[in-house]
Amino acid sequence: MCSADVLRICNGVNRMLLLGMMAFDCYVAICNPLRYPVIMSKVVYVLMASVSWLSGGINSVVQTSLAMRLPM
Repeated sequence: MCSADVLRICNGVNRMLLLGMMAFDCYVAICNPLRYPVIMSKVVYVLMASVSWLSGGINSVVQTSLAMRLPM
C-alpha cells in the first residue's frame, strides 16, 4: 500500500460522513415533512457542516502525516 492509496481511503471516509449527513437530511424531509423546519433548523445545518469540515480536515491531516512517514 503506497501513500496515494492511504490518501484515497481518507478521502472516501470523508465522503461517507458527508453522505450520511445528506441521507439524514433526506430521511427527515421524507418521513417528517411537517416537522422538517423544526428538526433541521439553521443551528443543525451549521453543526452538520462544521462536523463534516472539521472531521475531514483532522482526518486528512492525520492521514497525510502518516502517509509521509512511509518509505517511497
